[in-house]
Amino acid sequence: MMLALAACSTTTTRTVHVNEDPQAAYRASHGSITKIEEVQISQDNTGAGAVIGGIVGGVAGHQIGQGRGKDAATVAGVVGGALIGNEIEKKNNAPKTHFRLTVHLDNGDYRTIQQNTIGDLQVGDRIRIDRNRVVR
Repeated sequence: MMLALAACSTTTTRTVHVNEDPQAAYRASHGSITKIEEVQISQDNTGAGAVIGGIVGGVAGHQIGQGRGKDAATVAGVVGGALIGNEIEKKNNAPKTHFRLTVHLDNGDYRTIQQNTIGDLQVGDRIRIDRNRVVR
C-alpha cells in the first residue's frame, strides 16, 4: 500500500527568473542630505491626566479623617489630584524637537524622513535609509 501511495506523489520544480537591476535597491536607499529642518511636534491634552489624577487624589483623600472631614479631604484630593494630573499631562505633551531630513536618492527620487535625533548629520552628507531612518 505504501508503495502505491509513493508512486502517486509528484514533485514539481519551478524556476523563477528575477530581472531586477541589482543596483536598484542600493540607489533607492542611498543618497545625500539636501535639507535639514527642525520641527516642533506637540500633542493636545486629552484630559486623561486630570481624570486619573482626580481618581487617585480622591482615593488618597478618602483615607484621611472621619465624617465631614473625610468628605472634605476626598473633595480636596479629587481637585488637587486633577490639577496635578493635568500639569503632568501638559509636561509630557510639551512640544518636542524633531528633525525633517530631505534626501536626494541616487536613483533621482527625493525622500523626506522625520526622526527625533540626527547626531552629527549635516547637509551634503552621504547617507543610507535603513528602516525609515537616515544613517551614515
